[in-house]
Amino acid sequence: MSWTTIAAALGGLGLMLLGMGLLTDGLKRAAGQSLHRLLGSWTRTRLRALGTGTLITAVVQSSSAVTVAIIGFANAGMLTLPRAAWVVFGSNVGTTMTGWLVALIGLRIKIEALALPFLGAGMLLRLVRPQSRLAAAGEAAAGFGALFLGLDLLKDCFSELGQSVDLTVLEGWGMLGYLAGVGLGVLMTTLMQSSSAAMAVILTARSQEVLSASFAAALVIGANLGTTSTALLSTIGATPNARRVAILHVAFNLLTGAVALVLLVPILDGILGLHRLLGTTPSPAADLALFHTSFNLLGLLLMWPLSGWLVRVLEARFRSAEEDASRPQHLDDNALSVPELATRAARLEIERAASLGLALARDVVASSFADVERFATRARPVRRLLVAIAGYATRLSRAGLSHGTASALTNLLRSHEHLWTMVRISGDLVSLRAEHDESTPRDQAPLSRDYLTQLLAVLEQADVARADFDVERCRVAWESQEELRKEEHQRLIDMGTT
Repeated sequence: MSWTTIAAALGGLGLMLLGMGLLTDGLKRAAGQSLHRLLGSWTRTRLRALGTGTLITAVVQSSSAVTVAIIGFANAGMLTLPRAAWVVFGSNVGTTMTGWLVALIGLRIKIEALALPFLGAGMLLRLVRPQSRLAAAGEAAAGFGALFLGLDLLKDCFSELGQSVDLTVLEGWGMLGYLAGVGLGVLMTTLMQSSSAAMAVILTARSQEVLSASFAAALVIGANLGTTSTALLSTIGATPNARRVAILHVAFNLLTGAVALVLLVPILDGILGLHRLLGTTPSPAADLALFHTSFNLLGLLLMWPLSGWLVRVLEARFRSAEEDASRPQHLDDNALSVPELATRAARLEIERAASLGLALARDVVASSFADVERFATRARPVRRLLVAIAGYATRLSRAGLSHGTASALTNLLRSHEHLWTMVRISGDLVSLRAEHDESTPRDQAPLSRDYLTQLLAVLEQADVARADFDVERCRVAWESQEELRKEEHQRLIDMGTT
């Protein structure tokens, strides 16, 4: 190979990566919040989540972007693990659309006739409306054109490469050769940070018959597996749920890759048999795209019965202190047949929730922090525990209760309601501080220091976990706070009317 060919190959690869980046970024910006809205609302069932992941990835042309977005949703607690799992699985199917796009359009037509108009029109839109969604769509169109111009350069370079480089020696190694191909595919995707770009390179090389069908298929398996690197990198410092989503992504790709490697020859033979059955002519690039789609669909079939078990296993791993705190320790459905025992279990769980809630409220009052996100993270386990208690109390109320047990349950529900109110008011206080202008004079602060000090004293006395807890002292502290609360209430009214 001449240095000119090597330089052209590097330029073609760079142009293709540039085009892929422009295409992906342009489509994401053109969609605005639609991507997040779709991921958040179109995932209520397994099939809808699967379809959403497939569709969005096919449009955005980046399974990594969709997977990272899903990890972000899981990180924020906006998407449950079972729903996130099937969006990720669907994204693996959606990313195979790139192969079909390259095989059926990019390698079968005169590329300049398609790419140059897209490139020119896209940049024109960006110049005319630089800050609009139209500009983002223009950027995507320009990226589409640049992508196919890069493919055209690579196609010419691979044509010369096929005459000077013989890769068939690796195929003589048998399974070791295929494993080397898988490793090379992983390396390509990791370096390019795009399985779609790696697929485009492999398809182009296969179309010029630089690669045999079986070795190209091994490269495709590796490229499919290499896309997990982006997901794993995005979980650094993330929540346990986000790590579970990344592991599901890796598990799917490992499973599909292993099955595809074992069935590599049978799947390729099946594709040739399909050509004979339909009377069509084999196409190296299209057949490789079909292989890519086939083993990802096979992976879906395998994951359908396994996903529930895998989700349960992962939910038991990587547990955070927050999740452990929110998991009920005393609520046992077996105890519901003995209402008195179930009521005692509910009371113990209410006491746990009260300790967590009071600790949160004391911190809010004493430290005067105004970080809304930090409060939401701290309050989440308390709310989850209260939801679990409410569900348990509902099931308990359906049993035949004696008068004493029914009265005890009523008191527990009243305590439950007070705890909800306390957490809500604590959140309101944090939000109030966050919105409060620091330039406001101290004597005009939203809540006076005297009132907060008295409120903190009440919270200290109300903690049943205290060794010296006393109901009478708690009642006295509450009554003292009530008088000061009325004065504070009047002060705030006076501030609002002046």
